[in-house]
Amino acid sequence: MKRFVALCLCAAMAVLSLASCAFDPDDRGAIIPIYLTEAEANLDPSAVIYDKDVFKYTTLLFEGLTVVGEDGSVKAGLAEKWTTDFNEERGEYFIEFTLRDTHWSDGRALLADHFVYAWKRLLSPAVASDAACLLFDIKNASKVKSGEMTVDSLGVSAPNRFTLRVELEKKIDIDLFLETVASPALVPLRYDVVSDFADTWATSTENFLSCGPFSLSAMFEDEYMLDKSSNYLISLDPKVQENPNTYVKPAKLYIDYTTSNTNNWNALVNKELHYLDVTSVPKGAEELAKKIKRDDLLSTATLFLNNENTLLADRDVRRAMSLVLDRNSLASALGFGAVPATGFVSNGVFDKSNGSSFRKTGGDLISTTADVNAAKELVKGKDLSVEIKLQYRAQYEDFAALLKEAWEILGLKVRLVPASDKVYKNVLKAQEFDILLLDFQGLTTSAYSYLMPFATAYSGNYIDVDGAFTNPHMTGFDNAAYNELADRVHAATTKSERVAILHEMESMLIDEMPIIPLAFWQNCYLVSGELKNLTFTGFGTANFKDATIGDYLKKNAAWIEKREELEASQEEEETAE
Repeated sequence: MKRFVALCLCAAMAVLSLASCAFDPDDRGAIIPIYLTEAEANLDPSAVIYDKDVFKYTTLLFEGLTVVGEDGSVKAGLAEKWTTDFNEERGEYFIEFTLRDTHWSDGRALLADHFVYAWKRLLSPAVASDAACLLFDIKNASKVKSGEMTVDSLGVSAPNRFTLRVELEKKIDIDLFLETVASPALVPLRYDVVSDFADTWATSTENFLSCGPFSLSAMFEDEYMLDKSSNYLISLDPKVQENPNTYVKPAKLYIDYTTSNTNNWNALVNKELHYLDVTSVPKGAEELAKKIKRDDLLSTATLFLNNENTLLADRDVRRAMSLVLDRNSLASALGFGAVPATGFVSNGVFDKSNGSSFRKTGGDLISTTADVNAAKELVKGKDLSVEIKLQYRAQYEDFAALLKEAWEILGLKVRLVPASDKVYKNVLKAQEFDILLLDFQGLTTSAYSYLMPFATAYSGNYIDVDGAFTNPHMTGFDNAAYNELADRVHAATTKSERVAILHEMESMLIDEMPIIPLAFWQNCYLVSGELKNLTFTGFGTANFKDATIGDYLKKNAAWIEKREELEASQEEEETAE
């Protein structure tokens, strides 16, 4: 393995002596060792939305037209500004976004056409994504998704390189759309990469491109490296000299996945690690554990039930399967970051105003304790002899066993089917499951992204164009009353109107129980005393763009030296072999 020195050198390491000019062009900022949960195998922001941790990476590597802060405020992202042209008389409603002068990680200019391509791809009948409905305010979007119109009919265009023109179906509160386009699922993509390397571009560094503050320089099983993007908001005009630390402070974020949990905690104490996602507390670290901070992730550990399955098509059975579960115990079994679900829409989702809570307004729709007697009453006299399969990622073996144990109290026959990550994703894509355990990731800070996909016309599922058939949600849930509420949400033009109906939708979804929410996820973390200026996104993920540590030039040199020693040691081992 000869990757280490190359990785150290290519990331523009800091020079220890200071130049006499206003800034040192060789000072690229701090190398910050961190630990982000677990390695992600696929970093395509528009495709992977059933994993609670994927946004921890994609919010660092990609950026949308706007960004949402921790308080819900919407600010400029890759769009420098926007203007509206709403003409009631002509029935024309346009928003024009002017893009910043920024570039992809390979140095090519980021163009408005890259948003056009990404959004048309998302709305293609051949693509399945819950994110499709986020774009349904755009003219003809729903008809494009249903196959009634071609993607060229979509009301989005690029009049010039840096202008994205969006035509809406109707006049809406502009803040609704600005909040939506901050979604990591709606970031730009490059046709020349995604089309040529459709299955692999987001799974290795070979063809991976980013447009956010960081680029991906290493993506191994045992380590990830995110480098300051040299092209993020930096002018490539040779006549313009900008401080390389203006827009992104760190030179590198380094994640080592070979270390044990105990070693990570020790490294944090010794200030060799500066950010630690907490998954468990090692023995002897109880005092430090009191300093753990928690932010709500927009993610709910959820069971998808195949509503077309003979047994699971029975609403009483689905409700009984939920009632028999003790969510307090289940959340404890899931470990750090899991709190009992009291609804489907997780904590952290905003209500009618920034900072308000949809969950608090909606109240508790699910009990966190089990009601075994009520559950048994619902299935009394029913034929429960049909075996049902519970599929899940292999690491949730023990947790799945708890679900099986609870359901067998009702007389259900449950078979546990663990799967590798690859097999699991294939099952999800093919919709070949009875019950599937997953993390449902909210794609925006609004409950809209949670609830609308369960309405048939907004599911974003594959479309059989030849048969002119709109597929329901992948659970098979298709409820006329729920669909009608979704249409009312789509017709609403203000956030207040939409939120009121979304509360009705969540209540109905819980009552019908095509899914079973189990726990809300939190981002649990510790930071070293040296890490400064760390902020968080509206999705609860860490934003390291302005992060720094003290005396980093000296620490950078020590980090590089350690890496070079490891490289030399490995070369000796290879030579000996």
